[in-house]
Amino acid sequence: GIAEALLQSHSGEIMFMPAVPKAWESGCIRGFRARGGFEVSYTWEKGRVKSAKIISLCGNPCTIYSEQPYKLYKDGKEAVFQNNNNTYTFSSEIGDVYEIIYS
Repeated sequence: GIAEALLQSHSGEIMFMPAVPKAWESGCIRGFRARGGFEVSYTWEKGRVKSAKIISLCGNPCTIYSEQPYKLYKDGKEAVFQNNNNTYTFSSEIGDVYEIIYS
């Protein structure tokens, strides 16, 4: 149950902090697995995600649902993604690490 409060990917979209209690004002997760073949880690402060790291295990496209805008980086360079009404999608390659920095 706790894992589901921290990360969900049932519908093919990765969702950070879908049901984290307000008492958990800050924290981090490491190495959670998301559907589609992704390893996910992230930190949050004051109830908002600050940064995340996604490792592609299968090379599938990655879709993230987020109401917070962010920037995506691969190898330290800003990467391209599509934004469709708070749903962000980007292509991935096996073994690549993608970093997300929230504003």
